[in-house]
Amino acid sequence: MAVTIVTMATTVTNIAVFGWDGINWVSQLALVIFAGIALISGTIINKRQAKELIRLNTTLSETTERASKAQESAANATIESDKLKVIVAEAELKRAQAERELLELKERLAPRTISSEQKEQFSEFVKWPDPQKVDMT
Repeated sequence: MAVTIVTMATTVTNIAVFGWDGINWVSQLALVIFAGIALISGTIINKRQAKELIRLNTTLSETTERASKAQESAANATIESDKLKVIVAEAELKRAQAERELLELKERLAPRTISSEQKEQFSEFVKWPDPQKVDMT
């Protein structure tokens, strides 16, 4: 029976050692372990976010550069379009002037006719006077 008592005393001592102090120690150990896990996972997440942030900044700068080039290209296209509009307007003006000059030329080259009334007036104007009526004084 003596052996049994020693075993029981050892068990009681082990239980006594695992009292409030042991629970406190284990809880602090668990806290330190979880804090370490949190720090490590936070560091890993921070590195991933830094890489993603760099990638997004690069993409943003590339997109901004492309947008800037597109705006510049659009401005150049607008300038070229305005130049072409001026050229077209000048060509239209020259065409209108050429049409006007052509009409004037056609009017000058058109056959000339006189009305019957104009013909009678001209005939009366160019008739020779009667020889009896000429007075030479």
